[in-house]
Amino acid sequence: MLPSRTATLALLAVGLAVVFGLMATTAQADTTPILAGAPAPWSDPSHQTPLEQLAGSIASTLVGRPVTVHCEDAATWTALGTSPGESGFVRGTSYDLDSNLFVESATTIELSPDACLALQAFVQAPVKPTKCAATTQVKRTVTRSHYVWRTRIVHGKKERVRVKVPYTVTVKHSVVASLAPCFLGTPVSQPSFDPSLCQGDLCYVVTANEPQSFWDAYDTSAQAILALAHEAVHVEQDTMGAPVPAASLVEAQAECSGMQTMASVAVALGDTPDDAQALAAYSYDIDYPGKAASADPYSLAHPYWSAECKPGGALDIRATASALWP
Repeated sequence: MLPSRTATLALLAVGLAVVFGLMATTAQADTTPILAGAPAPWSDPSHQTPLEQLAGSIASTLVGRPVTVHCEDAATWTALGTSPGESGFVRGTSYDLDSNLFVESATTIELSPDACLALQAFVQAPVKPTKCAATTQVKRTVTRSHYVWRTRIVHGKKERVRVKVPYTVTVKHSVVASLAPCFLGTPVSQPSFDPSLCQGDLCYVVTANEPQSFWDAYDTSAQAILALAHEAVHVEQDTMGAPVPAASLVEAQAECSGMQTMASVAVALGDTPDDAQALAAYSYDIDYPGKAASADPYSLAHPYWSAECKPGGALDIRATASALWP
């Protein structure tokens, strides 16, 4: 049985989608909420850099109460006692051991320098790294000519002459289409003529054959956006009066709810709705399965993967009318 806060998360997810959905109806192109030349995300000791303010506003909208986001430089991040690869955590909360209820609400999200750099690069990009140009094959009929040898009679004598003869042929050529979401998410078997991206034995259609370096950058953006969404769910979990989630649920709920809200977060960071939804689908299809195999001590006690993170599963927080997953 999930804690009662799940119902609140669902309502807030719907509210966030509505707010950012309204934004999307008026702007179907990428936007840059923070312009190039902004200071480094951790450059202000009072944590009021443009990125921290934007990320805090997004988290506050999701949680439904004021939340601050702190970006830390590498030295400070290490001094906070973080683990290698850790992208964020929340602070400002406490709970009562006897009642197992929170007696203070979490107020602050701490994000790693890598996550903040990736978020700032994403926000400032005029064209987000979630768009690809598809190449299609177009057929057209063209007229060509060639020479053939013909026999003719000239003054009663046969002669062999070369004659130019027209003919038609259908040719194919590549045409670059307009930009579209890079990850299409349609399962495809191997081998396939469609461009695809694979996770283990599972492959999914993508818009274009991009180099591995592109998908590495795409993954970096996805993980940073999910980190902000994931930590916002932790803030919501850590609300005064709420029960402390079971160890087996705390990360699984934050990861699954985070994936279901990250499209809205990506839109607030300047992405278009279709690209943002594709980014969330990428996280679920490509990154999420690998988390079932995490074997570090913390993940074993607090699993990030759950079989209930699926449409209609116990961790599904979408509105019943929504067809999008996650």
